[in-house]
Amino acid sequence: MAPPRTGKKQAAKHIAIYSAGSIIRQLAGFIMLPVYTSYLTPEDYGVVGLLIVMLGLFELLLGARLTQAVPKYYYDTDDQVEKKRIITTALFLTLAISTVSALVVAVFGSDISSVIFGTDRYESHVELYGLLLFTVAIESYGICFIRLQERPFLFIANSIGKLVVQLSLNIYFVVVLELGAMGVVISTVIASSIFGIALLVYMVAYNGFGFKRNLCKKFVVFCWPLWLAGIAGLYIGSSSRYYLRILSDLGQVGLLELATKFGAILGVLIWNPFSQWWQTEKFKLYRTKNNGRDVYPVVFDALACVMVLAGFCIATFSEPLIQLMSSKEFHEAANAVPMALYSVMMGEMALFFFFSFMVTEKTIIITYIRYASAVVMTLFFFLLIPISGFVGAATALFLTNTFVFFCSFIIAKRVCDLGIKIRGYVFLLSISLVLLYAESVVSNLGSGIFYALIVKSIMSLILGVCICGYIYKNPELMKIFWSARTFIIHWFKNRASKNV
Repeated sequence: MAPPRTGKKQAAKHIAIYSAGSIIRQLAGFIMLPVYTSYLTPEDYGVVGLLIVMLGLFELLLGARLTQAVPKYYYDTDDQVEKKRIITTALFLTLAISTVSALVVAVFGSDISSVIFGTDRYESHVELYGLLLFTVAIESYGICFIRLQERPFLFIANSIGKLVVQLSLNIYFVVVLELGAMGVVISTVIASSIFGIALLVYMVAYNGFGFKRNLCKKFVVFCWPLWLAGIAGLYIGSSSRYYLRILSDLGQVGLLELATKFGAILGVLIWNPFSQWWQTEKFKLYRTKNNGRDVYPVVFDALACVMVLAGFCIATFSEPLIQLMSSKEFHEAANAVPMALYSVMMGEMALFFFFSFMVTEKTIIITYIRYASAVVMTLFFFLLIPISGFVGAATALFLTNTFVFFCSFIIAKRVCDLGIKIRGYVFLLSISLVLLYAESVVSNLGSGIFYALIVKSIMSLILGVCICGYIYKNPELMKIFWSARTFIIHWFKNRASKNV
């Protein structure tokens, strides 16, 4: 079986294309932030945040998401019929279980509302939001299938369509009808249903209705440790909202939710576009010469440079942006944004090492790491939340994800060494944290928004120079950044020439 063609230039090309599509696909939530923070109260925003936690919990407990296994088995065969059966078997198994999950939420909506919110007042919100268990499952398989087909421009078209529909529905239900949190729920469910059905028709038209029971066993054996790990991962990422609701109120949950939205910008701009390509490409790379060990370290270092610079810039400029776009009752959310951003950075960089456990089929190690980190995070919650509320919760997440990063790196190096070194990333991360602290100190020495913006810009420039120096000293990094730059320039030139 001939290994698939891959390389650094192709990596740069696909990352650039999927970056545009992924950013477009997830822009709706960020474009709507000024509307949400004007037409919703912190309590309403807290309701939306807890509904997202509920959805994630039921997806893990009652769902059967097999998208982690599909790329592995898809690239293990060259038989096109077998490839189609892999897609359809995983899809239909998940749909069957997701349907049952949605019905469970509908039947026990009142009880679920009482557990999550402490009241059955949000029963209708819970029941309607539960429909996403079905529609989001279809969407995730559709996007995975498009990536496997290597059709990035179809991915972009789907992303633009979802953005337009989501924005239109949000404005109508939240702004025009003033339905509050229920408006967010209704618009999300309708948009997901439209694109879920469209992607389902596309997958069935291409792959048919084939189903193989022996594939189900393979999928389950591969994924069950990931499901267990996912429960711990959900606890790590979302339990802070529940702790805040119990120990404080929904307003604190809403402030943390806004801070984490800014933290999620790093994922939208950097990690998610990268992972759209990386989720399938990493298995292809492993089947090339030297098992891809000449590519993995370069990709990791390139990702680290971009993540650190983007994370620092978002963290420094978030405070004036929040003050500009939101009502006064949301302004203090800026205090938790830096920790939320660096938490995302550490957690997502740690995911890079999980491939070592997947390719060796030792996914149970991910479960062990997740549950150990859940214990660590709980200790941080009890220590920090009573002292500083939602800021303490964000700090606890950062410390926990830092633990996950180093733990994953150490274990992955023993299980399947990908040749990655983390010294460069740790060095750049340390510089950014020092500059972030220096920026806060220097900004307090003066007054006025203009002075603060100058200080923030200077600190960002200093970090940018440090990162450029790091890249310049690494010839392989220079190549991958130059390839990405060249492709983006040529792509825009080609689009411009076609429009003339």
